[in-house]
Amino acid sequence: MEGKGLAATQGLEAALPLLRRIETRARELGARPLEWRTALTLADLHRETGRGEEARAAAARALEALEDVARGIDEAPLRASFEASEPMVRARALAQRA
Repeated sequence: MEGKGLAATQGLEAALPLLRRIETRARELGARPLEWRTALTLADLHRETGRGEEARAAAARALEALEDVARGIDEAPLRASFEASEPMVRARALAQRA
């Protein structure tokens, strides 16, 4: 995601406020995919910099958005596939251990 690129080029402290604003705005607009992608990026960046509690919190927000999307999938096989997807698995893992 572009957030990691921004963190790499302009520094983590420049990227975090922007990513938080994007996540908040996505939540306000109901843009769940953008919300969970941004929250997962925040979780990764926090984890990579040793901010475990912040990483877990961001991952929990991502997981909440992902689970909300999954609840909206009516077809059981498609829902099961989404629930086994890399973002869902990663959000669960980061929310537990970050």
